[in-house]
Amino acid sequence: DMEHHAGIESLLGWIKRECFDQIQAAQSWKALHRAMQVNGLKLQERGNGLVITALDGTTVKASSVDRDFSKTKLEVRFGAFVPSTEQGNSDCPTKQYEPKPLRSRVDTAGLYARYKHEMSAMNPLRAVELSRAIQRKNRLIEEAKQRGRLKRSTLKLIKGQRTTKRILYAQTSLTLRDEISKINKSYLNGRQAIYHQYKRLAWADWLKQQATVGDQEALAALRARLVTIGLKGDTMGGEVRQATEGFQAEQDSITKKGTVFYRVGKTIIRDDGERLKVGRGITQANLQAVMMMAMERYGQHIKVNGSADFKEQVVQAAASANLPITFDDADLACRHQAILQSNTTQEHSHERKPTSGNRGRNDRGGNGDTRPALTRTLPKRFPSFKKPDLGRIGSRPPPESQNRLRGLSELGVVHLAQRGEVLLSGDVPGHMEQQGTQPVNRLRRGAVGAGAITAGQAAANKYIAEREAKRLLLYDIPKNTRYHTPGGVTVFGGIRQVDGQFLALLKDSDQMMVLPIDEATSRRLKRIAVGDCVTVSPNGTIKTKGRSR
Repeated sequence: DMEHHAGIESLLGWIKRECFDQIQAAQSWKALHRAMQVNGLKLQERGNGLVITALDGTTVKASSVDRDFSKTKLEVRFGAFVPSTEQGNSDCPTKQYEPKPLRSRVDTAGLYARYKHEMSAMNPLRAVELSRAIQRKNRLIEEAKQRGRLKRSTLKLIKGQRTTKRILYAQTSLTLRDEISKINKSYLNGRQAIYHQYKRLAWADWLKQQATVGDQEALAALRARLVTIGLKGDTMGGEVRQATEGFQAEQDSITKKGTVFYRVGKTIIRDDGERLKVGRGITQANLQAVMMMAMERYGQHIKVNGSADFKEQVVQAAASANLPITFDDADLACRHQAILQSNTTQEHSHERKPTSGNRGRNDRGGNGDTRPALTRTLPKRFPSFKKPDLGRIGSRPPPESQNRLRGLSELGVVHLAQRGEVLLSGDVPGHMEQQGTQPVNRLRRGAVGAGAITAGQAAANKYIAEREAKRLLLYDIPKNTRYHTPGGVTVFGGIRQVDGQFLALLKDSDQMMVLPIDEATSRRLKRIAVGDCVTVSPNGTIKTKGRSR
């Protein structure tokens, strides 16, 4: 399809849109030729069929317009073919075919004028560069031949054996042929580069080239060329389009449909002008960067589409980075607010000073009277402090510290002027039994005895050792480790079987974690694709959509 590839209206499409009904309504060869002439077309024989030719020489088969316009079917309707007798008629057509961009949602007149100007200037520039390349090649060849003649003249003056001179002459000729061969090869490479630099581009290819170097008008023309369905899958978008001058991701490429590919970390982001599509396996940090990009493009009110896992990732990332963002979906908005409130509660609980027992309170007896402060005797190695009405340590805060919470930096610090003492193992009397920590094997999951590992763990260790050995030789193999994350959403990387044991590969950033699983879990994981998100519980159970075991 030339129109889809080049973006220029073809003669075939123009006939179908502009004059198809007039041509089909003709009831004789004369009326058919007249309908062709009015539209700047000409019907004539070529080979065993008929062709339609425009004024600029563009030709298309008549049967390509419609099967009813083939020579066989037209002769059945009108009889034997009769050529047009109005050749040289001065009647001007009411309309004619002109190659121009297809109808678009934006005005492309200015861009198309630039395109035609650059393409018209392409041939003269290419001819000049080719002429320079030919002159340079001829000059280098002539210089090489001049050096060869000089060497031959020098050999004639040298006195020596005839066989030696013959060898020197042959070596001179071989050197000259090699130099000329290198010059010709260099010329061919240069000519190929000139043709590539001054290659005539189709309209759509020229728009793509201009959009790649940052022409926003050309990018808008690409996106307005076709009626696209839009990106599907895990996407983020909005109603209001805003200027994009803040966060800038690394641009990877642009398609003829106007879809821009950005690279955020190791994740590819697609932008079709209406929404951003997020690739699989994106990390939380990269997702936060994509959300910042979406906020600058569509404002703070974002619409999120995709799987439930992706929506949960978006909400968690927004709450973790504390982004000023709202969601179009009411459920997502409620979930976002719940996470923010939970985080706020946890922060307040961490800021409070923990208390235990009656610390910081007055000791009261059963009748409510305040007990007198106990007298403590400090060792002689500590200096004595004599202050009036000191009171019990910790029973009553000073006036400036009452009825408020203090941070760690505001608390008083006790400074010991002398060196502290540490109880060493030599200070323990010899009659006391010295025992180490005793293992509690009953609390170990899946352990038969102290130091024992399961068959799945042994298989995981064997697989990790094998992959790490290969990673030393091949740079594209990620680091493999045992699964150590305390649950959460991760990316499924596949299933492996080692020594009859099944292992699940879970991708975490730039490393691959190995988790032993049972046969039932392996059968369930075979139903999902590599790269999908799965949830791992704190006890090591993998959960997917549907029922989990």
